Amino acid sequence: MRTYEVESEETTTAGGDPIIVSTYVVWKIARPLEFFNATKTVKRAQSELLHSRIRNTQNNVIGRHYFSEFVNSDQSKIAFEEIQKETLKTLQQDIEDTKCGIEITALGIKQLKVSEEVSKEVFDRMRAERNRRAEVITSQGMGEAIKIRTDAKSKAEELITAAEARATAIRGIGDAEAAKHYKKLEADPELAMLLRDIGALQKILEKRATFVTPTDVRPFDLLKGLPELKPAKPDEPEK
Repeated sequence: MRTYEVESEETTTAGGDPIIVSTYVVWKIARPLEFFNATKTVKRAQSELLHSRIRNTQNNVIGRHYFSEFVNSDQSKIAFEEIQKETLKTLQQDIEDTKCGIEITALGIKQLKVSEEVSKEVFDRMRAERNRRAEVITSQGMGEAIKIRTDAKSKAEELITAAEARATAIRGIGDAEAAKHYKKLEADPELAMLLRDIGALQKILEKRATFVTPTDVRPFDLLKGLPELKPAKPDEPEK
């Protein structure tokens, strides 16, 4: 097994982007007689045959692939290994067709470089792509935020409307109850106040409870005994 490396040189990708590559191959003399008739020596085989074949194959294969397949922030889009395999297969077939007795067993791109100008363009494109993604994500977030705020506002308005309707209904019931008490109060003020105090006591003593309070405080003064009530006479003036 012998190793031969082609010095770094510039070539162009499918998109016209220049890159600098350094390629090596591992080869051996598979058929000595063919090798001797074709090149005579290892030195001539490498300098006259392998060098030009490797360069041509390298340029042709790389020229069919875009720069983004070599360098990309998205690892899934990088096809470096596939490009090496394609270059090896193409070179093996080319060497086989020359009948030179040489067999290529391995090939690899040892180094890949870009010029300073290309590097700047690449990073500018990467930066622009990331900015574009950031804008898309921000826009989506703002859209979701607007939707959430709109839904929250709509639900709040529904709750407020329902609460106002409930409050109106409660006020209506309260007003109706108050109207009844007003009628009683107008008919017989003392009886109305007594009924109110009795109702309050029922609410207070509804559950088992213990109270410590003066008995002369309304409505607890009823616990000492009901007041004497006399029906009002039709011609009796109100007190």
